[in-house]
Amino acid sequence: TQGFDNHTDIYYRNLYKKIFIKETNEYIALNKPSGLAVQGGSLQKYHIDDMLKYLFKDANVPKLIHRIDKDTSGLLLVAKDQQSAVKFSNYFKQRKVVKTYLAIVSPCPKTENGVIELPIIKAGIKGQLKMIIDKNRGKKAITEYKVLDQVNSRVALMALYPKTGRTHQLRVHLEYMNCPIIGDKKYSGSFGVSSSDYNHMEHESTSKIRWRHEGIKDLQLHAYSIKMPPNELIEAKVSDTFKRNLNLLGLIIPKNI
Repeated sequence: TQGFDNHTDIYYRNLYKKIFIKETNEYIALNKPSGLAVQGGSLQKYHIDDMLKYLFKDANVPKLIHRIDKDTSGLLLVAKDQQSAVKFSNYFKQRKVVKTYLAIVSPCPKTENGVIELPIIKAGIKGQLKMIIDKNRGKKAITEYKVLDQVNSRVALMALYPKTGRTHQLRVHLEYMNCPIIGDKKYSGSFGVSSSDYNHMEHESTSKIRWRHEGIKDLQLHAYSIKMPPNELIEAKVSDTFKRNLNLLGLIIPKNI
């Protein structure tokens, strides 16, 4: 109906204004909020792909060149034409792009920096599918990481540099390291960590962590920046919610990540 079209029009125009970062001749940079899908599915009323089609309405609809999870906030680049889409897609495929994510995790990882190289595969039954580590059948997945700040062994702010782009890669890798991302309900999120009393492989019993963060509902994972040839750096500011949680926990984002 016309009413729905008007409502959708207003919603998407306001959303675009809110999440727009910058535009060049080749791309548009957006700062996607947590909870908004990049592409549609059976349960997605609104999503980025639909927003682009709705607002641009012609043959020059910007094209998706990469994706981030619905629950992950942060930087998303869309190409303005087919030529640019091919160029940027090749950058991603050839690993010429350096992606940096920020994550608030609990407990802290045992080591301050390192590389996680563990293959990932989809497992489970329909409706309950999730990615798991499978050293025999999984697809290659590599994540570099470093701890940027921490509060004793309870909570840390980490920088994550995925070298491959597997589904839920960062979430699965951090779960395996026993420092899951706060707010992650699917991969040992906040409830599992703060209510558990079993011994993690590399940590003391989590029952000794005397704090509660079930109030933090959103996944605390943010796509912070992309660096691509020749030497271009694009950044997406963390959300107000992410910032509040950093302040609440006493964590600071350093100037040089």
